[in-house]
Amino acid sequence: MGVVVNVALAFYSFTGVRQLYTSLNSWFGSLASGLFTYDPRILYDQYENRWVVVYTGYNSSSRVSYWLIAISRTSDFQGTWCKYRIASQDSNRWIDFPLVGLDAQGIYLTGNMFDWWGTSVRTDLVVIPKNQLASGCPSSLTYYYRADLRVAGNYVATSVHPAIHYGPTSAGYLISENCCFSPTNFLSIWKVENVGSSPTLSRVDIGTFSYSFPPDAPQRGGSDRIATNDTRISATPVWRNGFLYATHPLNYNWGSGNRSAMVYYRIDTSNWSIQESRILGDADHWYYYPALTVDESENIGMSFGRSSPSEYASAWYTFKLYSESQFQPASVLKDGAGYYNPTSSSSERWGDYYGAALDTQNRIWFFGEYVRSPNVWGTWIGMLQPSFPDIAVEPLSADFGQVVIGQTTFTTFTVRNTGSGVLNIWQASVSGEDFFIQQDECSNTLLSPSQFCLIRVGFTPTLAGERLGSLSIPSSDPDEPNITASLRGVGITSASIQASPNPMDFGLVRAGNSVEHTEVISNSGESPLEIFDVRLSGEGFALVEEGCKGRILQQNETCQIKVSFTPAMIGT
Repeated sequence: MGVVVNVALAFYSFTGVRQLYTSLNSWFGSLASGLFTYDPRILYDQYENRWVVVYTGYNSSSRVSYWLIAISRTSDFQGTWCKYRIASQDSNRWIDFPLVGLDAQGIYLTGNMFDWWGTSVRTDLVVIPKNQLASGCPSSLTYYYRADLRVAGNYVATSVHPAIHYGPTSAGYLISENCCFSPTNFLSIWKVENVGSSPTLSRVDIGTFSYSFPPDAPQRGGSDRIATNDTRISATPVWRNGFLYATHPLNYNWGSGNRSAMVYYRIDTSNWSIQESRILGDADHWYYYPALTVDESENIGMSFGRSSPSEYASAWYTFKLYSESQFQPASVLKDGAGYYNPTSSSSERWGDYYGAALDTQNRIWFFGEYVRSPNVWGTWIGMLQPSFPDIAVEPLSADFGQVVIGQTTFTTFTVRNTGSGVLNIWQASVSGEDFFIQQDECSNTLLSPSQFCLIRVGFTPTLAGERLGSLSIPSSDPDEPNITASLRGVGITSASIQASPNPMDFGLVRAGNSVEHTEVISNSGESPLEIFDVRLSGEGFALVEEGCKGRILQQNETCQIKVSFTPAMIGT
């Protein structure tokens, strides 16, 4: 199942991250000059192996607001960076709660845009094509700006989360839970296409079940409650292999009163349907601010906060392997160490500082908020490494040999999971002329450890000559996500029997005398010629020497048959 290891500061160059957090204004230099800056976010771009830092700032006197964005040139956090700022297109609004996501084509920024009087809010979107960063740091960024995103009924959208994408994708996805405006209980998903040239934006609204705001959570040691806020998507969603994963808190009654709980969604972006949803929690505890991630095997890890009248506010986690239908029972990441009551409010503000992320070794990292000491909260980091699958294919190469044009021969490949985790196999395919998959037990299946499946590949040459190809099997193996087996075959023409002389003419032979002739049998074709039997008919003829029966003649190979003719009477 995997083990959680508690660590202090050990996620990539975490020391560098911490230093950057404490000095972002000086690090951004003149870009941040004169701005009140806040809400930094960091993502790792696994497509380009580089970091993305987003930060926001505003100047209340001049009423200007910016996204500050830095993109590293390499995976070295302390290396060279490209730094920019992107202004809000509405001088009457400032950016709050900035969010960032990315895919192979673009970087996506959103923000809740408040007016300076705090009376209204909307969400704006910035799409940055990544192709302009291929050769260096351009002097300015080209980007697409879309103000005032809307949901069903033309209501204002808030807290629209761009997803972090994994794997090949032709579009970027964003999602919002319409927590704060009527009607509620639906998810809105935006799809961004043509990012590299002329981005287009479309939206679909998906209805969900009925739910309401989560109640604030009690905690051990007093009557003040931990604020759980509302039902918005509470952390960066994930898109992987055609599915969008997201989570948010909600109110749920397990039979003994209302509790703050969590819901998780798996949404098929090919047909806009919710393929899976789960409400997580229990009757004895309050759960809040969930965050999730999804690894290469489609195992799901979630971090969240939890408390109850008998439990301090603590950091927790759970996970679900792809092969499992339910999440594992909640496990503690870090226990709270005291009562949290730093203000006079009866509902104590609790930051939504929970997250889940993958590193380049496909390990799941959690970070969560907990009470470090009375009235002081802290952040704890832990790592979960689920069991990994390991794909093995036998044979890794197949030589079909010489095959007569139009005929077919087969090779069977055994695909086995030699690892300790469930192996997810996607659609297998062959390349190369005249090769094809005749039987496939493996595509779009799951293999538990030690299980195997079979793929039968055929070769039917259409022309003479050598053919080369490969069998490709994509899977969730983190080391070999697309294993290939080489294919080879040679098309040849069929066997062709020749006899010389033909006909065998003994001429005039006196009755009672005997004459012998030799017949040469040859194979003028490319494929082997098998001679099953040699039979003689007709009066006066006899086999003197037979050297062909049961022979297999290769191309241009010969054998001989000696026949005698001894006529008993005159005539033909």
